[in-house]
Amino acid sequence: MAAETECLGPHFGEVCENDCHCSESYCNQVTGSCSGGCNPEWVELFPPNLCQTGLIDAAYTRKNPGVTVPVTCTAAKGPSSSDIDNLNFVLSRHHEHLDDDGISSEQLSGTATTRTAPFMVDNVTDGQTLYCQLRKDDQKYAVYNITIDVFDLPVLQSAPKADLITDSTVTISWSAWDEESEDGDPPVIGYTPYYKLASGLNWSLQDTSAPIKTLNFTFTALIPEERYSFCVAAVREGEKGEGPKSPALNATTTCAVDQDGPMNVTAEVAGDDQENVKISWKLPTGGSSCSDGVTLLTIYYASINLEPSHVGIQEVKDPSSTSFTLTGFKVEENYSIQMTRETTVGESSSSNTIYYFVPRLPQYQAVPAVGVSSSNSLTITWPVWDGDVGTPPVVEYSN
Repeated sequence: MAAETECLGPHFGEVCENDCHCSESYCNQVTGSCSGGCNPEWVELFPPNLCQTGLIDAAYTRKNPGVTVPVTCTAAKGPSSSDIDNLNFVLSRHHEHLDDDGISSEQLSGTATTRTAPFMVDNVTDGQTLYCQLRKDDQKYAVYNITIDVFDLPVLQSAPKADLITDSTVTISWSAWDEESEDGDPPVIGYTPYYKLASGLNWSLQDTSAPIKTLNFTFTALIPEERYSFCVAAVREGEKGEGPKSPALNATTTCAVDQDGPMNVTAEVAGDDQENVKISWKLPTGGSSCSDGVTLLTIYYASINLEPSHVGIQEVKDPSSTSFTLTGFKVEENYSIQMTRETTVGESSSSNTIYYFVPRLPQYQAVPAVGVSSSNSLTITWPVWDGDVGTPPVVEYSN
């Protein structure tokens, strides 16, 4: 039965309950017939379908670049449900012909009026358009396009800073990614620090676990006196969420100071001056790996019993020396003595501490007796030193 009033807009039927899907403006508002055929999303295979079978929606889940993207295409069943059953439901990279390279389909689902086809799409690029199609006999009958938008990965615009540099470690720090001033989409869930030899090509990781949450990192087991490059990448949530590497920081590790101090440190009174003490030592055979070697030896000493304590530091400028005489020691006083070696960038650990009691040299009080022998020679005799002045033991006498 004809409609009692003329339908307004692209509708037809007794009460204008059906939509016209004509490719041109004319639609018979009673029968729904299209003089110019269906628009691109709809198809008419068997009358009286009247362009009521077609594609009505496409959707996707936004992902990071390079991640497989799920896409769903939804079609409407017309009055003749066999129409859609006679069509192949596909997703194509091309508008006209079928290009489903890297596209896989999953199980169809549907209701009494619709059918939904899920797809997984590899190698999607930002702004790429995909095409849901209904096809039959290698011919496209309907098409519905969808443009894919992927997340922008976060970009750190500044190079990290060097906080601490040693012979084998470099600690770097950086500013947090700023959504307001830097490119990329939030949220950022962490950071990945990289390093390489400054002369090398390939960046490396020292920590292969999840992105770190802190804004600093210490690289260890580095080569002394070697120039390195360091950078950081911000990581947003989701698979393949790591952004591009930041500008690089270049830094050179220091030389490796041999951690062994001087060895076999000894002390003895120097000559006849009781307040002069000669310190002797041996240097470690390994030396130092620094290109400029050991530059300084330092002797530290302190009295144990004196109040106030007698404390001193003596620098030995010749690093090849094996002895040095300290002056101004107090006789009959105990001293602790230790030494270190130093390069231009660091100091070794201390040697073992030795303890030295500064003796008072023995003074002989008795007058020796002089006698004449038969051979016209003099004979001198004296009693044994009795220990009244000086520190024992006496090991010999000198005349």
